[in-house]
Amino acid sequence: MKNINYFKTKKIFHFILPVVVFIYTVPVSAASLSLEAALSNMVKLHPLVKIKSLEQESAVYELNKAESQLGWYLNGGTGASHDLSSFGTPTDKANAGLGLEKTFGFGGRVNLDGSYVYQDSDFTISPQIPNPSASTNFDLKYIHPLGRGSGNPLYQTGVKDAKANQIISDANWQENRDELSKQIIDLFFGLAKTDAQIANTDLAIKRAKLLKAYTNKNIKLGVSEKKDILQAEARLQSSIADKRSLKVIRERQHIALNRVSAFPWNLRAKLVTKITINNNKQQEFDDLFGVVKNNSWRLKRSNANITIAESIIEKSRDLNRDDINLTLSAGSRNRNGKVTDGNFNQSDYAAGIQLEYRRALDRQGLEGELTQAQINKSIGYQEIEAVTLDLGYQLSTLLAEIQETKRSLARSKKRLQAENKKLDEATERYRNGRADTSELLQFERDLRLAEFTVTNKQLELKRMSARFDLLTGNLWQRINSSYQTVVGQNK
Repeated sequence: MKNINYFKTKKIFHFILPVVVFIYTVPVSAASLSLEAALSNMVKLHPLVKIKSLEQESAVYELNKAESQLGWYLNGGTGASHDLSSFGTPTDKANAGLGLEKTFGFGGRVNLDGSYVYQDSDFTISPQIPNPSASTNFDLKYIHPLGRGSGNPLYQTGVKDAKANQIISDANWQENRDELSKQIIDLFFGLAKTDAQIANTDLAIKRAKLLKAYTNKNIKLGVSEKKDILQAEARLQSSIADKRSLKVIRERQHIALNRVSAFPWNLRAKLVTKITINNNKQQEFDDLFGVVKNNSWRLKRSNANITIAESIIEKSRDLNRDDINLTLSAGSRNRNGKVTDGNFNQSDYAAGIQLEYRRALDRQGLEGELTQAQINKSIGYQEIEAVTLDLGYQLSTLLAEIQETKRSLARSKKRLQAENKKLDEATERYRNGRADTSELLQFERDLRLAEFTVTNKQLELKRMSARFDLLTGNLWQRINSSYQTVVGQNK
């Protein structure tokens, strides 16, 4: 019965399995791939992330457009004409004008204007009227809104809206990145579990081959029966079939992971599953919840939408006010030309003050826009409440699942020890002819299941820890601090 010693080797395989590096034939390469590398490559190359990045760049220019409202504006014009004057005299005219205008953040507006007019008539009604003549005027005007436009809400809200749209654009980018990250995490550890099943099946195949060889030898010695070899052969073929099915599943998972990670479709890499297991407790919920809310793109977007609604409310209220403008002006006038008895040159200053008033009689449209904005603001607050509640459930669920999986893993390890002892005892009885092949195969199957259960729970803990780090933002902080984009770089 010494040939049964193959069962003694199962202990070695049992302790190797949880830390085994899965090696298999691949179409392109046998490089190693960590979760961080897959996520980093997705951010760098995935088309959907690139689109959101371009939208981020576009949102930056919205602020430039809003701030440009306070810039200087230049205007000018020139022309010539031939017409009849108010006295019916044919007159040739030429004119040129240049102006500067600037609006201030508090709503005031200043205008600087200069003009030049040259006029030449066929004859003049009075010899004291210069002909030809040239007029040069300079004006400085300051318009201060006392009603609508006071405080320049159009500019103030424009800047707020531009910054809010940047936040929304950033949140949309983060949403796209995090949703793809969730897919990658699940696919990555799903593939790792399939690799573990294949490794587990390889151990079963090796054990079945050794048992078959041992049974063959015993049949020749007249110790074993034909049913024993048939049972060993059936177990071997069953394990080989299982492995082939798992390879098909693994191929699909590889392609799915490559697609989301933006790798070539036919890349086949060894997975490196070095993830720190989360050790936070439910007692730390409040502190963790603050981190989760601060990282949430959903809350950032809802707050930005409220800011935009508030801007619309502010603009609508301003447009609903009466238009009252106070205008102060100062300038100079100069006119020169030729009169009958010589040259004419006259200069003087100009100054004035004016109050303008205007009121819209139909304000239904403004009231409707204001009401819509108020409704949108209320929706934003409801969204924040709903998102906050959902984030709390997500965090609490992850903490509970991680802690429960740890306890389950501890029990699974104890079961594995028991299964190991049980098979040792059955092996000893099998050597002495007190156990049959069916019992031994059943116990080996139980041990195989216990081995995979431990590995599976270890991988599940890592998957949940990665999802936890994604929720709190720690995952991307870690990746950004040591950016990995090259396949084959181990962490």
